[in-house]
Amino acid sequence: MLQQVVNFENIDNKLNEVINMTEWTNLSNIFKEKKNIILFGHGGNMGVCDHGAIDIGRLTNKATFSPGSAVLCTSLISDFNFEKWITEWLKIIFKGLDPKDTLIIGNSCSVGSESSNSILNALEYGNEIGATTCIISARSKENFLPNTIKIITNSIYYHTHEVLSLMLIYQLIYLFNNDDNHNLIDCPPPIKVKYNIKKM
Repeated sequence: MLQQVVNFENIDNKLNEVINMTEWTNLSNIFKEKKNIILFGHGGNMGVCDHGAIDIGRLTNKATFSPGSAVLCTSLISDFNFEKWITEWLKIIFKGLDPKDTLIIGNSCSVGSESSNSILNALEYGNEIGATTCIISARSKENFLPNTIKIITNSIYYHTHEVLSLMLIYQLIYLFNNDDNHNLIDCPPPIKVKYNIKKM
């Protein structure tokens, strides 16, 4: 008897729907332009962001940041509170970054929870200081963050959104490095890093 496969809500179709959105085209163009990429979420979405930040840093010329350390998270939550900790982390990060050169991406599954509010507060702070902000969300947040790019995956399940959001991060990397028609199938991927290494 064949084992039933977990429901990923036709994830290939969802990916195609997202990457054909006007908002996605806008995000892709901004991603290419910005020097610094910041990603954050909670739970599995934080894992996605941490992983994505590492590979964006490895495979592009961008500086990447994600607050995936448990020491960092718990220290800031203890000093402030859950709804403010990411905002306080951004204040630390932006001591050395120009907001105009920075794209901030928040990743969220929920609406109206402390987790969601923490991400929305951080994105609003990013808007206030002049960074470009984006939220990749399982559910619509149309009533929030009017100046933030919204990528809505319309996912029912957490696992669908988490996997899809990681796919979208790789799509951004692929588009950035696609001049030579490389792909991300091989491990390590054969795409070329777009920056010049000075010869010693």
